[in-house]
Amino acid sequence: MAEMEITTVQEKLSERFKPEPSEEYRRLPKRYRRRVVFWLDPAGQFADKRDALQLDDVKIVEWKRNETFRLKKLLCYDDLESDYLIYQPFAFASDEDDWLLNVRLYSEQFLADLNSIRIDEMGLSDTTTIREEVERYSTFFNAKARRDAVKKLNEGSKIVTKAHMSLAVMAAICGLDVAKPSKILRAVLLAGFDPKTNKIYCDLEKYGADKIFWELARQMTEFVSKDDYDSLEALATHLILTATTRSLYPDYFTQTLDFHVCQKPTCKSFCYDVVSEWLTDDAASLYQVARDLEETLRIPEIFSTVPLQELSNVEFFPCADEAILTKLFQEVDEGTIDAEKIRQTYEKRRVLKWFDETRCFYLALLQLANMKAFADEHAAGYHLTDPKEIWKAYEEDYYKMDAFYREFHYHFQKSLLTDGTLRDELLKIAKDVVEPLYVYDFLERLSVNWNKASEDNLANYGHILEIPKQEDFYVECVQERSKRKPNEKTFVIVSDALRYETAASLVDELRREYQAEITLSSRQAIFPTITEFGMAALLPHEKIEVVENGSGRLDVLVDGQPTSDLASREAALKRANEASLAFKYSDFLKLTKQKRRELFSGVNVFYFYHDRIDQSAHTSDDLLFEACESAIEDLKNVVNKLINDYKSAKIIITSDHGFLYTNGELSPDNKVPSDFFVNDAVEYGRRYAITRKAVETDKLLSVKFLDGTTDYRAYAPLANVRIVKSGSGTNFVHGGTSLQETVVPVVELVSLRPTSNGYKESKEEIDTKLVTLNLASSNDKISNMVFWLKFYQTEPIGPNRKSATYRLYFVDSKGEPVSDESVIVADKTSGESQERVFRCTFNLRSIKFNKTDDYYLIIKADPDATKRDEKVRKAAHVQEQKIPFQIDIPFATEDFNFLV
Repeated sequence: MAEMEITTVQEKLSERFKPEPSEEYRRLPKRYRRRVVFWLDPAGQFADKRDALQLDDVKIVEWKRNETFRLKKLLCYDDLESDYLIYQPFAFASDEDDWLLNVRLYSEQFLADLNSIRIDEMGLSDTTTIREEVERYSTFFNAKARRDAVKKLNEGSKIVTKAHMSLAVMAAICGLDVAKPSKILRAVLLAGFDPKTNKIYCDLEKYGADKIFWELARQMTEFVSKDDYDSLEALATHLILTATTRSLYPDYFTQTLDFHVCQKPTCKSFCYDVVSEWLTDDAASLYQVARDLEETLRIPEIFSTVPLQELSNVEFFPCADEAILTKLFQEVDEGTIDAEKIRQTYEKRRVLKWFDETRCFYLALLQLANMKAFADEHAAGYHLTDPKEIWKAYEEDYYKMDAFYREFHYHFQKSLLTDGTLRDELLKIAKDVVEPLYVYDFLERLSVNWNKASEDNLANYGHILEIPKQEDFYVECVQERSKRKPNEKTFVIVSDALRYETAASLVDELRREYQAEITLSSRQAIFPTITEFGMAALLPHEKIEVVENGSGRLDVLVDGQPTSDLASREAALKRANEASLAFKYSDFLKLTKQKRRELFSGVNVFYFYHDRIDQSAHTSDDLLFEACESAIEDLKNVVNKLINDYKSAKIIITSDHGFLYTNGELSPDNKVPSDFFVNDAVEYGRRYAITRKAVETDKLLSVKFLDGTTDYRAYAPLANVRIVKSGSGTNFVHGGTSLQETVVPVVELVSLRPTSNGYKESKEEIDTKLVTLNLASSNDKISNMVFWLKFYQTEPIGPNRKSATYRLYFVDSKGEPVSDESVIVADKTSGESQERVFRCTFNLRSIKFNKTDDYYLIIKADPDATKRDEKVRKAAHVQEQKIPFQIDIPFATEDFNFLV
């Protein structure tokens, strides 16, 4: 018996003997004001602690059976005024045996046996049932910390039955704050499958709750012990396999495993509840448990026999994704690329908890599907004859294939960081399927047509007529605006090798994040499409010229001045407008907001130079597409800082040139030797050559150099061809006339103040909002534990409509979840409403449902917003729907009686 319990007894007795007296009580004679309290302790649990009591002005007497007459004489004759506490460590069979009955009738009775005190301390009802259970778990209740845990559980849900008490004891042992069977089972399994090292299970045995635990498991899950031996690993297996049969036929398991199939719908539902809640609350721990079971049960072999359509619904075994991907890889390897099947599978799997484990493989396959769909759509070829029309088609459509290819290789590179057959399968696909699909079906065919359409313009003018030129960028994009708005600052961010398709991805993100007018256009890069010429063309100038520097390269001058470094470029800017500055991106990031304000005060034109893509690609081809992703984040970072500093400003993002990239070895047909012109070459690279005299060859395309202002001749290889040159780096190249190298993006962003007229006039067009998800199903009555509903995305993703992740689940009138949670990613871009429909499956929990109670479907937006998405975040908080439903399922129940 703990010291704390005798202290509790003393406190309660002190209250008995010193109540707050009334005025009438004080006027009574002392003999009528005295108190006699009989302390009944039949088991004698406090016999050795009685002497520790300290009660002021109270005489404490122990009633001994052989001194009853003496005690009666004391109370009824010798002392009629003193307060007495009579400690009675026994009980009478009937009142007839009690010689002090007359005294007891005008006295008080104090029940303070150990169980009574504990029942009172924990706030439990003092019933026969509860008293028996407290006695049953007496060893457990010896510790105050454990009694406090049960007290807290009782506050949340009243403990009134044997089952309730056993659940509370097990929950306290597990360290839970709620006595739910599902959480108890999960907590025990999480502590390990070995009962000798599982601390929770050892405590269940120690306090006599282990048999109750197994009775709970058997009744709630229909778990059947093997060989009369209760195994925690077998229980975990039963739970996860049974939960999986919600989406997969049990036959797949019964044919190869000794698996007992649940017959009761409520038990199957309960197993699903346990595993589903486990997945939601602690996906990492379930992942490890499921992985261990996969190996023991040889689940991958079973899944290899399951059709893809059925397997795509399996959630509780991580190897399901590996099996799904393997099947998709095999189909692709066999020459079957079903783009729609890949997309549908991706849609199902991407909302699941463990998607990140195989994300790179799914996304690589998704881009492959997109490439195949694009190739099928353009199967007739690229037969436009007007170069302006081809240019426009590339701006609006053709560039997407470059984007798909870039994103494929970005995720492909991620997959190389993993181990296993999935990586090897994807590697084979990359070599055997993706490259031919991109290089031959798209790049070669488009480039050949582009060469034919553009060769006359390039030979005669050095550029395509009626297409804006990079050389006019400063005058048309910077200077003209500065004249119209002399007090407005113009920021130009030049990102080396930012290709048009990457800029299009950047624009998509900027439009979703900022209240701004954002446009994407293009200009044709100066030839050759290399950094030295492109950077010069973007500066203010009257004339661009070149001089030989004696090292096999040309120096590019604007108005007779060099342009090769930051200082010379800033000097060129200042010659046109003294209020100009040039910065490297890395140096700009180091500036504090205060320092930026000081440096930029009085300055109207700023050029920032960013070199993530070109620098990374020239270091290693493998870094190219990861650098493109990083460049998008870098540029968003600059934009964010500028918008925060200047609420109204013009920001332009452009590039010096694009690039060509193909993975793998080049065929001999894609190589041109330099032997026939190298002796006359002033400068040449893999995609261009500048010579002192004309070169007669059908392997190169003639390009008029610098509008014919020099005697040099310029040439570019046809299509995807590279000029042979010593050194590494044949995959990432630029300098030629392909659309990928020449179409230079120009992103223009004008940030608008919320109070400006421009914002008010364009509010609907530029305000970022989440797309809305609505219920499409008309039936509001549920009569099955498993059911599905249809939802639709009300509008497509667009410039000012941001995708959103919606979480959907059912709750009762108190807001408590009564189903699992489903997820829909509303990011459809199609203008066709039927292509923006989602079908979502729900699983109700194994609890009692009443058809007269209120239940609601919750549709809740979860945008995963960043700090820059503050308006979107606020919109998400209010963008929540609560739709009433009726649930009428007579056999769903939460009743249990697992006590032996």
